[in-house]
Amino acid sequence: VAVGAGTCDLVASAVTITEERAKNVLFSDPYFDADQSLLVRTEDAETYVDLASLAGKTIAVQTGTTGETYAKENAGDAKVQSFDDPAAMFLALESKQVDAVLQDLPVNVDRANKQDAKTKVTATFPTGEQYGFAIAKDNTALQNDVNEALNIFRSSGTYDEIYAKYFGAANG
Repeated sequence: VAVGAGTCDLVASAVTITEERAKNVLFSDPYFDADQSLLVRTEDAETYVDLASLAGKTIAVQTGTTGETYAKENAGDAKVQSFDDPAAMFLALESKQVDAVLQDLPVNVDRANKQDAKTKVTATFPTGEQYGFAIAKDNTALQNDVNEALNIFRSSGTYDEIYAKYFGAANG
């Protein structure tokens, strides 16, 4: 939205590349493989292990995300509750207003790591999603520069070093 409105040149914050979004912005080459995942309270980790185990329960999602779309298409008998604010979504999990959060894997892993064992990722849903940098539709020069930088980072090993520092393993 911001790049389309001309308020910034580039968005670099876990933006999943989709055909719909590509109608309004340019994307860089993908820089991260992102699946969806399920985050639950640690006390419920053995109970809520997949979407089927959440039948009759409530799953929180962030409004307008690919996680929201995935949940609505795959949650079965679970209720999907959308939140505009990600912080409110995680607070709803902590306060037991919802039973799980369905969100991008890196977001949920980061949340679990910061929660001192209060939450746990119990399922990963391979979706083939990838993150890219979103760039204004008419700024092909910046798109080329970003892609060139990504290629340099990958070929020099810098990308793998950064990835390992934050995620611990190579990214497909």
